[in-house]
Amino acid sequence: MAITLELPSEEEQRLRQRAEMAGQDVTTYLLTGMGMRIVVPPPLTDAEWEELADEIGNIAPTDAPLLTDYDVSREAMYEGR
Repeated sequence: MAITLELPSEEEQRLRQRAEMAGQDVTTYLLTGMGMRIVVPPPLTDAEWEELADEIGNIAPTDAPLLTDYDVSREAMYEGR
């Protein structure tokens, strides 16, 4: 069965980028999002974890304030509710 979707070019580009970031082709990405296919990625190696942590560290703003213990506490998360 063939299904054709007509998307604006920016939406198509966004869809392709998301599929690529997920390490999937567009069809698998869409089917997974619809709950029709479950893809379990293989576990990361130690080197891959280290590379991922480095990438996150490189994109984090250098002037971001440090979080205190209170900032990440249960009390702070539910404060005002």
